[in-house]
Amino acid sequence: MPFRRIKRNYSIQKIDYYNDNYSVEKLANKIKSLEVQINESNQAILQAQVVRIRSMFSRETNLLAGLQRSLVESQTSNSINWHIKNLYTLKEEKRNAQRKLDILTGQVWQKRIKNLISWLFIILSVFISIVILIMGIFAAIYSLPFLITLLIGFYIFNRLKK
Repeated sequence: MPFRRIKRNYSIQKIDYYNDNYSVEKLANKIKSLEVQINESNQAILQAQVVRIRSMFSRETNLLAGLQRSLVESQTSNSINWHIKNLYTLKEEKRNAQRKLDILTGQVWQKRIKNLISWLFIILSVFISIVILIMGIFAAIYSLPFLITLLIGFYIFNRLKK
């Protein structure tokens, strides 16, 4: 069933507060540590990109420098790819921990409504921009005969003056 939609139920759940997995403080601390790890991963990606750019723009043109440049390029590419994969997993862990924390604190529906309103605003803004652009194109097309008539009249007026 390739087109079957996955159901996500976030209904009211009975929570065992004696279980360590449902501690609000523990989840908040986990989110903070994940944010620190995400920042470190972002900095590592930025540093690897800087090394990659420096190696690409080095001015040496001999054979040894070319081999070194290709070696540095491949190593930085591997490093960047690993850090990006690590960043995705960290963000997914943070999203899951944040969702659990929202369920515990009762903010699931508030955040869902806020996200829905923001998406609706973005979609409405894009739609209005496209409509205004299309209206401007049609206004320009409809005003062409008037503009052409003015240009022809101006051209004839200047020819008669000479």
